[in-house]
This record gives sequence, structure tokens and C-alpha cells, in this order.
Amino acid sequence: QRKDVFGSWNCDLSLKCCKKRDIPSEVAEAEIPAVLMFFPFDEKVAVFQGSLHDEAALSRFFLRRLLPAVNQYDDRAEVMLCDIARVHQIPLLVRVDEEAKGESDPDQMFASLAQELRGRAIAVRAFSVTCEKIQRLFDMVTGNCKGRERDRKLMEDLGLYLEEGRETFPAIRLLDVLPDDSALAFRRYQAPSASDLQVLLRWFDDYSSGKVRPMWRSLPPPKEAYEPGKIRTLVAETFEKEVFDSGLDSFVYFSSPVCPHCRAFDKIYPEIAAAMTQDNGLMLATMDGKRQDTPGVSISSYPYFLLYRSGARRPVRYRGFRQPEDVVEWIRAQRAAMPVKHGSSEPHVDASLEL
Repeated sequence: QRKDVFGSWNCDLSLKCCKKRDIPSEVAEAEIPAVLMFFPFDEKVAVFQGSLHDEAALSRFFLRRLLPAVNQYDDRAEVMLCDIARVHQIPLLVRVDEEAKGESDPDQMFASLAQELRGRAIAVRAFSVTCEKIQRLFDMVTGNCKGRERDRKLMEDLGLYLEEGRETFPAIRLLDVLPDDSALAFRRYQAPSASDLQVLLRWFDDYSSGKVRPMWRSLPPPKEAYEPGKIRTLVAETFEKEVFDSGLDSFVYFSSPVCPHCRAFDKIYPEIAAAMTQDNGLMLATMDGKRQDTPGVSISSYPYFLLYRSGARRPVRYRGFRQPEDVVEWIRAQRAAMPVKHGSSEPHVDASLEL
């Protein structure tokens, strides 16, 4: 019976000395002096095999047994897992399954992977996801029904594509838990859909050496090319290419399909585009910030407006009135007052113009 229930969290690490006669029989062969660690899960006790003078090796030994090899996700454990991952700078390795039918041991490969990566990643089983649950969660994300905020947030964190046919299960995600002051909570990576342990271990080694690119939860990119003077629909997958590599200034309107203020602004935005058809070098764009990631942007409320200058990574936020004349006047004033300095990737920002 597993003992790694919530009651065993937050246990203090007690350091004790003992004599050889006090060592449990299952590790009685340990060479003295020895370091033993006892914990309420998995193998229950482990013997350190390295040099007692190697502090780094001792730290890795403790870290490998700080948590069970595979942890079960629930709303209480989520914060603890993320805190441990952030403090020790190791990623979360999360597996989400469809409901297993007829499989003798669907977790054996993931359990083996978790053992191999113990101390390098925190392995987590989230929950079974049936087709009905996928649809329910997708409805929840799009606002078609009310649901549990925790489930919706988990789906967003994992970057699961909830539309039918866009996700392959079991789905494995690797999450780098970023510092609290980061714009995003996680940097997310998608593991290959393979059942071969060695393939996944090689993929993790590639991740560790920086060869794997992060993934963004993204809607499908538009098929048509950008047409100047038209409002461009942005998606996370191509956001950097279209905003940072286009050579244009970009005014981006982040929206949510469940926001009534966004629905009102949707009717006004074409008027703004019509008024700015002669403003060269400017792209007006919109992006659904609810159903996909917003790279480098932490959105607190909708609608949300940012102006990106050509060649600059740091945008300026618009906080003014949402009437067409107010938005047009602000964009033109910002572009006139923020010339991009030659040889610099950041524009000069006049904070007095940020409304």
C-alpha cells in the first residue's frame, strides 16, 4: 500500500546518528560509516554509495528520494510539486492518459522512465482523460459551460489540445517551472509519442543539452498570407515570426471568447483598421489569449492591448478609452515618440504617453 498521501508532505528531514546494531536488517550489509535515508514511499530505505565527503553527491542522493518516483496529481499537491521543482530547478514530467482499456500494465513504461530520471525530473501522473472529459474540459476553456477551474488550468499548463483529434494519448509534457516574476508560469516541452524507454531517455538528454525547443499551446495558424490594411489573426505557434521578425510595428489586441467587453470591441476594431490604412509599417492584429499561450505576456484581464515596435521585444501597453479615435491617436503618438535607435533592439519609451 502506498504511503505517499498528502499527510506525508511537508515532513522535516531529520538527521540522526545510530550504531550498527540499530540498522534495519534489509540494509544491514551497509559499510560503516554509512548514510541511510528512510522515507514513507517506494523502497522505504536507501543507502548512499558514494564518498561521504562529496557534498554534491549527497545532495543528489537526498533529492532523488525527496518525493516518490511517480507522484499523483491533485489540487493540493500541485503547489507543492511546483515549489519543489522551482527551488531545486528540476522540471515536472507529466503524463496524461485516456482511460486504459484492456492494458495489463499501462504505467510500466512511465514508471521505468520515472526511475531512470529520478532526481533529474519530478514524474507526475495527472488523471485519466476520457473523450467525454476532453469535451467537457474544452467546453470549459471556451466558456460553453462552467467547470472546475483547477481542471481548466491544468489543461492550459500542460498545453493539451482538447479539440477532438488534435491530441494523442498518452500525452507526456515536460514543464520547466519558471520564477514567480516571469511572464509565464512554465516553459513547456512536448515529449515524442513513443512507448520506447530509450527513445524518451534520449529525448530528455536532448532537452537537458538545450536541443529541444519549447512548445506553445496554439490554435491553427491562418492559411492566408498577411494583407496590409487588414486585421491579422495571430496564433502562438507563429507569434514570434509575425510580430518580431516581420519588420513591422504591431498593435496586438488580446481577447477572450467569454469576455463581453471583447465582443463589444470586436465591432469597433474594424473601424480602427479602416482609419489607419495609410499608416505605413503598421500591422493591426488580434489574438485569442484564452485558448492558447501568449508568448512573453502575462495577461491579467481582457481586452488587453500591446504595441510592439519593429525590432523591439518590449511592448507598451494601451490602457486608455476604447473608442476608435482614442486608440488611433495613441498608436500614432507612440510611434512618433518612440523612434527605434540605430543599432538598438529597444525603442526609447516615453512613459508619459502610456495612458
